Amino acid sequence: MNYVFKGNLRGFYCGDCYDFLYNAKVRIYSATNNEQLTHMKNAKEKETFHQRSEEELQGLSNRLIAETMTDEAGNFTFEFSE
Repeated sequence: MNYVFKGNLRGFYCGDCYDFLYNAKVRIYSATNNEQLTHMKNAKEKETFHQRSEEELQGLSNRLIAETMTDEAGNFTFEFSE
């Protein structure tokens, strides 16, 4: 069975005003433990997203599952197989 994960990235800067985030690199990483998953599940949206520092990215490199780029409309797609 194949799985597809699709998304769209936009930057909102005032009410309904936004720009598509194009040519942005999107990466999926595996979680480290169940505590982290529980925290993310119960957290507010603003607490689940942040820009990573270079040190954080280096620490995540061994947990990278997949990466892709957004298109001109901010769309991205990941396809996974079992």
